[in-house]
Order: sequence, then structure tokens, then C-alpha cells
Amino acid sequence: MPVRAFVLVAIFVTFVAVVRRGDAAPQHAWQSDVSVRALEVTMLKGGTTIAARVVVATDSGEARGVRVEVMLPLGVGVVSLPDGCRPSPSPVMSLNARVSCSLGDLRVREIRELSIVTTGRPATRDPLSFAVFAFSDTPDPRPANNFVERTVP
Repeated sequence: MPVRAFVLVAIFVTFVAVVRRGDAAPQHAWQSDVSVRALEVTMLKGGTTIAARVVVATDSGEARGVRVEVMLPLGVGVVSLPDGCRPSPSPVMSLNARVSCSLGDLRVREIRELSIVTTGRPATRDPLSFAVFAFSDTPDPRPANNFVERTVP
């Protein structure tokens, strides 16, 4: 066997032995735990407006392309939004049923707060439910903490 072939075989056998022992460098998946830390809903000015405060954070790694979806009660319209957010139209009464926010990339342990002001209670006296979903382009090891819902009586 030529020396060159012998060296290649020796390198291959050494590589296989290392991999089987587990000494090879482990492969780490890039991921980040994006979570909704808080959703606070407050009636303002005698019920003419409602303020929703959303807090989103990352824990374990940088998250790319973080987005937040805020589901509003039907019949409630948007009064003001932070930068990077836009209302999505509702099929009911031409008011807004959802707010979509693009937060961009978040560093490790970064916290972002969003404040949304909506119109007050619609004609109905049913409880008003708000919901928030947070997600990113980065795989999330704990998706269960990406959703929060609050109801205003």
C-alpha cells in the first residue's frame, strides 16, 4: 500500500474512532427563547379608550426577525401604535381586529415594550379579550410561553 493511501486510511480510521467515542465537537443548534412577559389591559378615560401594554423578551440567544401579533376584540379600533406596528383590517364594521408589529432582531436577554391604544368598549357589554403571540425566524425551544391572553370585564 502506498504511503499516501496509508495516511488517508489512518486519518479516516482516527476520525471514525473519535466520532464513535463522542470526542468530536458537538453540533449546537442556533435557537432563542422568545416570550411574552406581560400583557396588561387598562380601561382609560371612563371607557372611551383601552391601553394594552405588551412586553416581549429573549432569554437564551439572539432572535432574528421577531414579530408580535396582538389580537384585539372585534369592534375595537386602533387609536395609536408604536413604530414598526400596523393595524390589520377586520371584516366587522371596518375596524381593526389585529395589530402586527415587526421588532427586528433582539439580542440575548433584550426586552421590548409596546403600548397600543384602542377605541373603547363597543356597543356590546360582552367581555373584551386581547391576545398576544410572539415569534421569530429563529427556532424557539419553549414555544409555550409565546402566547398570553387577557379579558377585560
